[in-house]
Amino acid sequence: MIDSEFQNLTSAEVLKLIWKYEEETDRLLAGGKMTQWRAWEAYFGLIYVCNLWNFDEDRERIVAKIDQKQFNPFESNNPNILIIALDIAHRQNIHTTFDN
Repeated sequence: MIDSEFQNLTSAEVLKLIWKYEEETDRLLAGGKMTQWRAWEAYFGLIYVCNLWNFDEDRERIVAKIDQKQFNPFESNNPNILIIALDIAHRQNIHTTFDN
């Protein structure tokens, strides 16, 4: 699964979008216009794009912005985050409570 916004872009263009959305999330969070949970969801989505495009250095930087003890993507009310989490779990052969 990949956002249609990223499908027809070069890797350089995708990387620029990742940076843009990361900076926007940072700005909104710092300005109190976004909750911490919503920021973690945004970062999680960016991490997924980094995974798909093999942007490992960017992935690690963004991962550091998520409190992994508090954020569980399976507790998200955002269906896109749940789909991403399920896809990641499936790719890594991790069973979840959502499995049949």
